[in-house]
Amino acid sequence: SDLGTVAAAVDDLELAAELFAESARRFRELDEPSRLAIVLANVGHISHQQGDYAHSIEVTEEAVAIQQRLGHKHSEAISLYNLGSSYLSAGELDRARRRLVVSASP
Repeated sequence: SDLGTVAAAVDDLELAAELFAESARRFRELDEPSRLAIVLANVGHISHQQGDYAHSIEVTEEAVAIQQRLGHKHSEAISLYNLGSSYLSAGELDRARRRLVVSASP
């Protein structure tokens, strides 16, 4: 996961995506939902940057579901904002608005 962050920081998005995907696989195997949610949120962000909005939405929705289940409100708000941005980029304005409004709610 840290290597994925480094790869993303130097704009090697393909390598970052590969490293985050591997981290997600391992965190699933280890049953580490908190870490999995972080990695999925990172995968969603990278996918958005690559223009793959459908994948970004898919994995970020999963991250949000995990964050909600764990009660991680701050991370959930950030993921909902990112999710809204992906929906907006995908042209799904109603879904974007709903996610963005929820992300800003206390």
